[in-house]
Order: sequence, then structure tokens, then C-alpha cells
Amino acid sequence: GIPENIKDVYYDPRFNNEIDKLTGYRTKSMLCMPTRDTEGTIIACFQVINKKDGLTFTKEDETVLEIFSEHAAAAIQSSKTFHTILENNSYLMNILKSLNSMVMILGEDGVLDTANHDLSSVLGIDEDFAKTNHFSTWIDPETSLYKDLKYIIEHKNVRIKKKAQM
Repeated sequence: GIPENIKDVYYDPRFNNEIDKLTGYRTKSMLCMPTRDTEGTIIACFQVINKKDGLTFTKEDETVLEIFSEHAAAAIQSSKTFHTILENNSYLMNILKSLNSMVMILGEDGVLDTANHDLSSVLGIDEDFAKTNHFSTWIDPETSLYKDLKYIIEHKNVRIKKKAQM
């Protein structure tokens, strides 16, 4: 779990030279750097071999690789978080689709984000149109649905529960 700067790998008992034998390549120096997540757990390891011109890796090389490793850890963590969000979203969408009641999710701009039932069969509305236009262009302003949606958009943290006939 610590950085390793090995000047000549053939003098290090941990080095396995089988790949060198198979490929004819000669590994000389090696710099290894653990990559840790935000809790300090090792999630990857960087290995750099044979510095140019036959030189050995310096403290500056170690610092550069450590910084690179930190950036890589952040990218790995972001990727894992993104995939978790996608999985959770998929799970929630499956729950939403299984509900019998009509559920519509609108953005703050009043444009449809998603609905758990086909809008054309329930409300006679083209879903693609609803996803690109403010609800005032696709819902009759005289209906209670329009009034409820307008109220919710104006009062951000309000929820209205009504049973609609489907």
C-alpha cells in the first residue's frame, strides 16, 4: 500500500521476469503508486516502467504519479457514483411504471420529464410534444389538472394527491 520506486527490478525479489523472458523486453526501473478512494481503500495501482534514456525515476516523478493517481481515483469514484445513480433511477422507474395511478414528473420549467403511463392513451397528448413544451401548451387551462400543475410549479414543495379516472 505504499509507493515503490525500484531502481533495478532484477535486484528486487518481488519482480517476476517471466514477461520479460516471453517478450524479449528488458524491464529496468519501475515506479508503482497505489490509488486510493476517499476512505483510503486501495482501488487501483499504477505501474510505470523504464524511464526514458535509461534513467531511474525521481522524487518529482513520484509526485507527478501521485497527483495523477489522485485524479484517477476521483474519476473512478465519479464513475461508480454515476453507475449507482443509473441503477437507482432504473429501479425507481420500474416502480413508477408499475403504479396504477398516473404520475407525471415535470421540471421546474413546466416541461414533462417523464410519465409512468402513455400520455396519448390517458390524456390524448403526444409525449414527445409534452417533453419539449410547457404544460400550458398541452393541457386545457380550464381543467383541474392544469390548475394543480400551475400551483405546484409556483409553490415548489407542494404535492397534490388526487385520484383521476383512467
